[in-house]
Amino acid sequence: MKTRYETRLVKNCLIPMSDGTVLAADLYRPVVDHEIPTLVSMYPYHKDDNQGPGFFEGALRSLAQAGYACLLADVRGTGNSGGSTSELFSDRELRDYYEVVEWAAVQPWSDGNVGAWGMSYGSINSLLLAEQRPAHLRALAAFHGAGDPWDYWLLFGGRLALLQVVANWAAWMVGQNFMPPGYRDSDGRWLSVWQEHLEANEPYLVSVLDRAMSDRVPLRGSCVELRCIDTPTYLWAGWHDLFVKPMIEAYGMLRGPKKLTIGPWAHAMPDSGHAGRIDYVHELQRWFDYWLRGHDTGIMDEPPVAVWVQGADEWVWKQDFPPKDVTEEVLHFGPEGVLSGTESIRKGNDSFRHDATLGTRGRLWDLMGTPGLPRDQRPDELKGVTYTSEPLDQDVEISGVPEALIRYTSTVREPLLVVKLCDVAPDGKSTLITSGWVDLSWVRSHRTGWGDLSEDGSGIRLNLIPTCYRVRRGHRVRAFVAGSDFPRLLPSPGRGESTVKWGDGQASWVKVPIRASRGAPRSPAFRAATDLAQGPVRPPIWRIEENPSTGIVNVRLGCSVSLTVDGGGEPARVAFDHRCWVTASELGERQPSAHAESVACWESSTEAVKVRTVMAFRPVGLDLSVHITVNDAPYWQRRWVRKWPLTPQDESLPTR
Repeated sequence: MKTRYETRLVKNCLIPMSDGTVLAADLYRPVVDHEIPTLVSMYPYHKDDNQGPGFFEGALRSLAQAGYACLLADVRGTGNSGGSTSELFSDRELRDYYEVVEWAAVQPWSDGNVGAWGMSYGSINSLLLAEQRPAHLRALAAFHGAGDPWDYWLLFGGRLALLQVVANWAAWMVGQNFMPPGYRDSDGRWLSVWQEHLEANEPYLVSVLDRAMSDRVPLRGSCVELRCIDTPTYLWAGWHDLFVKPMIEAYGMLRGPKKLTIGPWAHAMPDSGHAGRIDYVHELQRWFDYWLRGHDTGIMDEPPVAVWVQGADEWVWKQDFPPKDVTEEVLHFGPEGVLSGTESIRKGNDSFRHDATLGTRGRLWDLMGTPGLPRDQRPDELKGVTYTSEPLDQDVEISGVPEALIRYTSTVREPLLVVKLCDVAPDGKSTLITSGWVDLSWVRSHRTGWGDLSEDGSGIRLNLIPTCYRVRRGHRVRAFVAGSDFPRLLPSPGRGESTVKWGDGQASWVKVPIRASRGAPRSPAFRAATDLAQGPVRPPIWRIEENPSTGIVNVRLGCSVSLTVDGGGEPARVAFDHRCWVTASELGERQPSAHAESVACWESSTEAVKVRTVMAFRPVGLDLSVHITVNDAPYWQRRWVRKWPLTPQDESLPTR
């Protein structure tokens, strides 16, 4: 049996940066008298409350019990770290991560071997760290975050991520970046750090929307140069996560030793979710034991890819993903909604009216990563056009990256093309397999990983989100074409009609990668998930409100958490409550909008700090305000107002 050590937590290790800024980190370490390897993570989510006790403390303590020093650091301008922040993944922030790794490598507890790991923001910055090649970085593990933040997070294929970024994450982060440090040191450093944040921080929401709605300048000059990374890397992706596509693409580009696990998760760690819950900390230990300690854990003797097969609900090993042992089957659109392997000798087309509210049967996403799984797609399918195959005569595994070529015209201004692939059961229920989309105005002038123009310019090629899904015998495959995916994406303005062409000389089709049955597959023997300590999370709120008389649809999300934390001299309570909603009208007669209200609190026996954020967004402008009170007395406030150029179509739409 492997040794499990006692652990201790060292609060607020101060780490000097080369520009004079001092970052803060918490150190979870085993009680040992010999040098040990170090694992580093950096986030803007507050080590003292939300990210530490609220989320990762159980994992960090477990890794410390296994003999690792675990350093959880606040990004500059957030939590207990000095400096200021206004931009995601700035060059200075990434240099900080490099310097934290090198600092950790020469500390008295360290044996000089450092690993990096993280989820979401912490995943992306770990990959950006590896691009810089710190001398002591030996390996990394990245969960649910990769790729160009511009193309895979803010503007999906050129279209603004309305709910999950604008109304949800970015609006919530405003209050986070103006919260006081959760841990108050006895020297009073925390107060000067907080004042620096109040004076110099700018909301991420403002900077990203200024780019997205006006000049559309990318978030960084370039995304992660994955082909430059030769550090051993273990990637983790979830079929229901917003980053699954760039995570799988990242795996294909990495040069060094690598592994990939794709599970049935949303934006949450692999020990949570509706299925496939596994002990990811055990897998992390096996990975880092191999690369940082030189122990033969067997992890590199296994096939490199583990995949959860949707529809079959089972784990299988694969040698690669997307797999190479597939046959690509082209399914053509045809008359009367037929989807078949033969192109129609007739020419034809199908049209549908633009409905800005289409898409509410898709995935919902909240801050806590709880999966709002797709529901029966039929109500959405009534608002677009569908093409459906005959019942299958055997089980079929769709495995890889489906593609689509759509001959598509639209009278909608700034049209969006959405294609979804669905599994239709004998009782008619339509289950989402995968989807893809692209802004047609954007794709004509920008490169995007979501699609491009066909060679002759007459069609749009789409790269759908990768999938591994078993369609059962007797079920049918359906392609669903639409012009909106609300609330995920900002709807196109105004009215109009879109047309899909098919048949001889103007073929529209989907290309599906089919993997033949190989008998009983080999399966990984993951350990079942164990209960790791983390803060209590109340069930999220998902509410869809439809007004038949006006055609207006509201989608509301909410989440909250309350934690007891080390406030310095005494325990403190930290609580977050976030409510947001997005609105669209069926005929595009009103501008789509996003609203958010958040309250973040820090309370001790003698003091209560509340940070209240209110946000209203429309394609023509942003109104954002932050109000801070201390013991119910006004302490600080600020407001940001932005107005962006109106298009002639926008000017005709009501803003209220």
